[in-house]
This record gives sequence, structure tokens and C-alpha cells, in this order.
Amino acid sequence: MYRPAEPNWPLARILEIFIWQRLTDLFGAVPFSKTTEDATDVNNKPVYDSQESIYRQLITDLDAAIANINATDESYGNADFYYKVLPTTGRNSVTR
Repeated sequence: MYRPAEPNWPLARILEIFIWQRLTDLFGAVPFSKTTEDATDVNNKPVYDSQESIYRQLITDLDAAIANINATDESYGNADFYYKVLPTTGRNSVTR
């Protein structure tokens, strides 16, 4: 599923992790580990994973996504549009 060779995948993966984090923060235990096993297999009765197990996996996935970010890749442009962080400095591009 995870394709680090494609330049936009790390950012897409980080956004997905953020969404899962918000989902488990809001609802607690949610279906997580068995939801993406196979795109053709529909699981109508998924197992609910604990927040602890979800967070452990999210941290592992986040580390992998961060490791695959290439700050010099043109696909990221000059700045992060979400947090306004410059990829070369890691600092916010908006001065306060």
C-alpha cells in the first residue's frame, strides 16, 4: 500500500495519519487494523482496535512517512500550505 518512491505519498500518508488520530481521539476505539487489508474484500463486521494499538501503529507509520520526505522535491513547492512551514528550514513562513 505505501509507495515511498512516489513523491507525494509521504505527505498523503501524513494527512491520513492525522485523520486517523483525530478519529480515535473523538470516538475512542475504532476499526483500524482490519480496514485496509484488501480493497476488494468488504468487512461488514470489523474489529475495533484500542486507542493504544492505533497510536502505536500511527507513530510507526508517521516515522516511515517522515523518513521518505524529500524536502528538495518539486512536488512540495516552496512551503507547506497546511502549517506554512518551509521545507528547507522547518520554520513557519508567516512572521508574527
